[in-house]
Amino acid sequence: MQDNIHSSRHMQDNTHSSINIQDNTRSSRHMQDNTRSSRHMQDNTHSSINIQDNTCSSRHMQDNTRSSRRMQDNTRSSRHMQDNTRSSRHMQDNTRSSRHMQDNTHSSINIQDNTCSSRHMQDNTRSSRRMQDNTRSSRHMQDNTRSSRHMQDNTRSSRHMQDNTHSSINIQDNTCSSRHMQDNTRSSRRMQDNTRSSRHMQDNTRSSRHMQDNTRSSRHMQDNTHRSRHMQDTNHRSRRMQDNIHSSRRMQDNTRSSRHMQDNTRSSRHMQDNTHRSRHMQDNTHRSRHMQDNTRSPRRMQDNTHISRHMQDNTRSSRCMQDNTHGSRH
Repeated sequence: MQDNIHSSRHMQDNTHSSINIQDNTRSSRHMQDNTRSSRHMQDNTHSSINIQDNTCSSRHMQDNTRSSRRMQDNTRSSRHMQDNTRSSRHMQDNTRSSRHMQDNTHSSINIQDNTCSSRHMQDNTRSSRRMQDNTRSSRHMQDNTRSSRHMQDNTRSSRHMQDNTHSSINIQDNTCSSRHMQDNTRSSRRMQDNTRSSRHMQDNTRSSRHMQDNTRSSRHMQDNTHRSRHMQDTNHRSRRMQDNIHSSRRMQDNTRSSRHMQDNTRSSRHMQDNTHRSRHMQDNTHRSRHMQDNTRSPRRMQDNTHISRHMQDNTRSSRCMQDNTHGSRH
């Protein structure tokens, strides 16, 4: 599995937004996506017993970091900003991209997905001033690491949090830190995302109006989850597992279901989903009969989809319109 990356060579993940469509965004200070937890919730973790997320370090191991001295993960932040990077010596996580991958960053200013930073923290974002996604920060930031001494992100540590760490003594994974750390959450204040799904992955988004879903799944894959077969993360489900959607009967969001998959949207007007689904996969949808997403169309609307027969995603077009699609084959 690859976290937040299911691209080939020149794939760009989670980006096809317009001006205000923002996924994994650059929000201002306290924007937080991909969670509906309470205050210190942890989203997207359905791991087994000994599953370790974004960590494989011993003492000074660092995941996904090309940090300098004090272990910096996935950040090009200033001093206290670091998120999701590829470290040089000690570890690299959440990076199985090929050459030209871009992860979850094409946001504007005020939307942030997968971020729950407090003051000096922001994950997977290209926010306004100190928001930095997949960057290489300077000294004190570290994300997705198993370092013991110097910084760890996505943790509920005291000052210098630890993220996605399965260390020996103080293992901390995907947590909400106290003062300077918060990664990828959609809690009330300090949410967290960043998960490693297994088979049927799904990405966690609860966009308002101009959201876009972050998925580069292959057939039934979706990112940022540790699901089993029909697991669903961060869902406000009705009968058939529905998350973050204004669906009809069989709407399902944040799911890796078999036939009628649906991915992570509550967008109203300008939703766009970046998915590569198989036959009956559907993402970010407000469907009618055969799964329709974010559409005010009659029957055959299809937007932003890699759909074969009954796939329809994110459209408010007329009848046979198709918006933001990826070609004939996919």
